[in-house]
Amino acid sequence: MEGLTKKYRPWMVIHAEFFKSKRQALIREKELKTGKGREWIKKEILPTYV
Repeated sequence: MEGLTKKYRPWMVIHAEFFKSKRQALIREKELKTGKGREWIKKEILPTYV
């Protein structure tokens, strides 16, 4: 599966969250991948970096 995101380089981290457990991080990741989560990213995170 090499090269699927290669054309989008270089990557830049624009937001990070830290959790005490892997379980909490996975729950948050699932939340962010929902419609509401993606809307939150577009509304709260992206405007700061675009």
